[in-house]
Amino acid sequence: MARQTLQSVASQLGEIRTSAIQRGVSLGFQCFDNEAYARTPTLSIKKGYPVYVAALPHSGKSEFVFELLINLSQLHGWRHCIYSGEEGDAAEVYVQIIEKVVGKQFRNYHAKGMVSAYAMTEAERVTAELWVNDHFFVIDDTTDYTPEAFCAEVDS
Repeated sequence: MARQTLQSVASQLGEIRTSAIQRGVSLGFQCFDNEAYARTPTLSIKKGYPVYVAALPHSGKSEFVFELLINLSQLHGWRHCIYSGEEGDAAEVYVQIIEKVVGKQFRNYHAKGMVSAYAMTEAERVTAELWVNDHFFVIDDTTDYTPEAFCAEVDS
């Protein structure tokens, strides 16, 4: 990453001005993608560019991001690395993703020990786990990573 002046990118500006907009990929959310809501898609993502999501605590940032990542995997085959210090350990993050993929509860039992009528079947669980394993990996906060070690882990 290097600081750029306007003069250092002047030749690129001319190319950009005479080219069509190069949008990123669909997010899989109708409100962002559908032209019925806006003349052009209001939000898209380009691979290799960072995306930052900021909001008040407990306002649904992780829920939104997990849904977004699942959509990108389903629509475009993307793979994702998740680091979330707020959502629990790696197993708990995987449970949240699997529940979103299947649309049902992961746990077979309620807190009171009763069998849940809303739990996913064993076949749904196995199918979802295979798919999630192909598209996601989670880094938990038990390892003290240097930036170099983190990048090496993500690249592997």
